[in-house]
Amino acid sequence: MSASAPLYSLWSRVASASNGWRASLSSVASRHHYRRNLTTTAIHSARKEDPMEKTSLTVQSYFNTKDRNKGTFLAACEVFTMKGPQLRGHVEFIYSALKLLEEYGVQKDLEVYKRLLDLMPKAKMIPTNVFQQEFMHYPKQQQCAIDTLDMMEINGRNGT
Repeated sequence: MSASAPLYSLWSRVASASNGWRASLSSVASRHHYRRNLTTTAIHSARKEDPMEKTSLTVQSYFNTKDRNKGTFLAACEVFTMKGPQLRGHVEFIYSALKLLEEYGVQKDLEVYKRLLDLMPKAKMIPTNVFQQEFMHYPKQQQCAIDTLDMMEINGRNGT
């Protein structure tokens, strides 16, 4: 009995230390973290949002023209295509172009939507195995194409 007493006391110290450790973790998790509420004035909320505000500067440079019509829009797409065969940044370019469709007055033009979808790489985005087919292997590019088709459907429904 005397040999087991030191083991028992050692075990009880380890168990209490581990319970204390768990208790400290649970107390950290149960603390409430309050977020600071910020108030805004009417000036900030009434500010008109710029559609190019969240677009990178390199993509904005394609659309910096004073004459905004179908010809300049398609010319911007053509300049982007001539950039190179890889077409890096095509998703960002398409999203920024979708934001500017109404400014250029081409939101109901089918040729513009075909041109935007033509900017996607052709053979590069084809799934090559079962897992890529099932688990949406190129989610950013697929969502961009879906958003383009949705925009085309919305503007086609309202116009006709």
